[in-house]
Amino acid sequence: MTKDSYVGFTKVDEDGNLKN
Repeated sequence: MTKDSYVGFTKVDEDGNLKN
């Protein structure tokens, strides 16, 4: 699994793809 980052209330993966 890729490490997820939280930007504000939007979850993005390491590549910056939005994940809901």
